[in-house]
Amino acid sequence: MVHFAAAYKQADGRKIDGRRVLVDVERGRTVPNWRPRRLGGGLGTTRVGGEEVNQRHSGRLISLSSVLLIIAIHFITCFFK
Repeated sequence: MVHFAAAYKQADGRKIDGRRVLVDVERGRTVPNWRPRRLGGGLGTTRVGGEEVNQRHSGRLISLSSVLLIIAIHFITCFFK
């Protein structure tokens, strides 16, 4: 196994000082013929077909605290008009 692949497997997800480590791989210089997402490459599955198939949003859910903040701001702006 290549050294960086072994280091990746050993370090990814490991906890240091109670925090989980996330290891990323720089594919631009390590993987032959790699193209970033902005140039049509990448590993993501959100751009697999044409315009009608591709996702237009990240798919992340909005957090409850963000929803409560939006509601509070809306209430304050309506109340003080």
